[in-house]
Amino acid sequence: GAVDPSGRLPITFPVSAAQSPMGDAAFWPGIHTVVDLNQAPYRGVGIGMAWYRQAGWPVLFPFGFGLSYTQYQLVSGSVFKGPGGLDMTVGVRDTGGAAATEPVQVYANWPSSLGEPQRQLVGFGTVTFSKTDAKNRTVHHITITLSPDALAVWTGAAMHVTRGTYCLAAATFDGDPHGLTTGSVTLSPGAAADSVVIAGSVRMVSGACAG
Repeated sequence: GAVDPSGRLPITFPVSAAQSPMGDAAFWPGIHTVVDLNQAPYRGVGIGMAWYRQAGWPVLFPFGFGLSYTQYQLVSGSVFKGPGGLDMTVGVRDTGGAAATEPVQVYANWPSSLGEPQRQLVGFGTVTFSKTDAKNRTVHHITITLSPDALAVWTGAAMHVTRGTYCLAAATFDGDPHGLTTGSVTLSPGAAADSVVIAGSVRMVSGACAG
């Protein structure tokens, strides 16, 4: 307990092997056969947590999850146009009393017409609390820049930011019910190459992006 672990999972842990692709014989058609991945169950571009959501299976530990000797609360947030893309500022409070570092994660939903898996990780940053910060329940603010590259999708000839309705969320793991979300916001490609435009500053509220 002298040092708080601050790592987060880069993969998803299934509840059991039976509730994962490993437990589905259709994913393992055998030797000396031709495997068409487009015919596999739950086919599509979703992998990891997106795949489990599509399959409707629960998970033991979601992507981005991590254990800690303390707890955190996301208390405020906003998104606005920054010099390097979109900037998301999030207020974080250590409510558990222990010194620790918290990785704040940003997830995005794209317009449904683009066919992208929802709740993809598009940015993250860390905020560190001392014991004094935790004792005083100090709120630290962190600004996470969302690169236009992270929001671009392949449109047939190149990667572009597509105009449409998006959802952005700050969370402590994928699907965090105590996160903050922008709800539906309109993003557009900017006049400059590889830029994103958002109308003014969008205040975030409690919740998570659907999907």
